[in-house]
Amino acid sequence: MSDDQTKNKTDEGEILLNEIGSLALESANLKYLTAASEEEQAEFVDFVEKNESDEDLLIKMLEKFPEFEKILTQEMKEIQEDLKLIEDL
Repeated sequence: MSDDQTKNKTDEGEILLNEIGSLALESANLKYLTAASEEEQAEFVDFVEKNESDEDLLIKMLEKFPEFEKILTQEMKEIQEDLKLIEDL
């Protein structure tokens, strides 16, 4: 395999991982907001909007909202299990 082909495969893998991570984060956001009280929802949304440009936003979210961390961790585990099933096909 040429260096260009290897680079393209690496780039494709990175893109896929980024998309999977984004889907997991979006799903966790929705699950958290669905389960949260109106007050918690407002606090969460306000926090994200105020800090959205921070590079460490996710770390801050996990520290401030422990229940969100649990949901995101579960989402990631489920995705890993799904990917393992696909890999085993």
